[in-house]
Amino acid sequence: MAACGFARAIASCSQAAAASRLAAVRQDAHGESRQAQLRSRFRSSPLLALHRQGINHSHQTKNRNAGYHTCYKISGYRRARVSASTESEARSGNGVATSQGKDAAFPAFLPLQVAELEEEAARQLARRVQRLPVQTNLASEPIMSSCIVPKNAGQTAVPILLFHGFDSSCLEWRRVYERLEEGGAEPWAVDTLGWGFSDTTKERAIRSFSVEAKREHLYQFWRQHLGGRPALLVGPSLGGAAAIDLAVHHPDAPAGLVLLDAQAFEEGVGPLAALPKFLAYAGVALLKSVQLRTSAVKMAFHDKAESTADAMNVGRLHCLMPDWADAMVDFMRSGGYHVSKRVGEVSQPSLVVWGSEDEILEASLAERFKAELPDCRGVVQLEGCGHIPHVERPADVAQLILDFCSQLQAERERESAGEARVTVA
Repeated sequence: MAACGFARAIASCSQAAAASRLAAVRQDAHGESRQAQLRSRFRSSPLLALHRQGINHSHQTKNRNAGYHTCYKISGYRRARVSASTESEARSGNGVATSQGKDAAFPAFLPLQVAELEEEAARQLARRVQRLPVQTNLASEPIMSSCIVPKNAGQTAVPILLFHGFDSSCLEWRRVYERLEEGGAEPWAVDTLGWGFSDTTKERAIRSFSVEAKREHLYQFWRQHLGGRPALLVGPSLGGAAAIDLAVHHPDAPAGLVLLDAQAFEEGVGPLAALPKFLAYAGVALLKSVQLRTSAVKMAFHDKAESTADAMNVGRLHCLMPDWADAMVDFMRSGGYHVSKRVGEVSQPSLVVWGSEDEILEASLAERFKAELPDCRGVVQLEGCGHIPHVERPADVAQLILDFCSQLQAERERESAGEARVTVA
């Protein structure tokens, strides 16, 4: 999900709920006067301004009556318009499930609440979460990084690297991942540093969780575990900004990009970046709250029947990891992603996919991507779909990714054949 979407969800939470969090602060020697001082500081803080106003300006100006139903057939791309249509406690010693079957144990490093998830696809993917070592310049020791490793790792010419949205995890891909594997692809779902289920506890002494740190971690993950093979980067929401950021700074990493309702033209994290640290932690507490997560899930889905308590629990699970709040505050205070002026530097082939009923990022942004991406192969409209098409329309999204990956692989094979002919001549 986009950072601006969570900001709007914060705005939708009551001011009384925020005030009650301040009232819960333990009284010190100043007693009631100290609480009054805190309330006064809070009323004038950027956090309260965020509650009152929100920062998703694009939503405020969105024209809901402007139909976005035109898509494009570019470079022979197929028809773009898509119609709407008590767990075992056994754990292995290294914290990874000993099997991938239906009755396998969950990895020991996941929060215990994982056993409470109801959606079978989420439970199955959670059982497959592993931690792989990633050596970076961010810590003296490798970062044990959470991800989903494909069954056919290393066996394709164009692997797929799946990112997730703002403050989320690889479980976003619960409804798409198996479809990609069954389609013969090599999908790697990686957790962005500071989110997901990686080991980022204080003992690991990771120096930063900024955009630059996230980029370094993603790049090294790609280099060390995908073997430096150019990959199809798939970025939903803020994951789209992460994909663009990686492509611009490390053009050797992507073979192409698929951008799903991508946040790229909404810069940074708004007023959250300027919060004093104690208020930043208050904001992070709100991000973790059931109330806010429930509101965010409702905005993310067009089909409100999908916005269940279980969907909220899946999206919130990583917030229960140790030191999640510290990593989140570090990211917020670093300013967040700023890639809007660099979209035009993405030279690799790209595909833009958008839900027609996105309540968080307006559909006209897909046209802006088409105009600014140098090699945009198409804009795909998913009718009757909200902000997270890979969750709401998984079959369509999986097929689009598979088709685009096959197209890229065919192009690379033709290029290689051409180079071979030149060499022979």
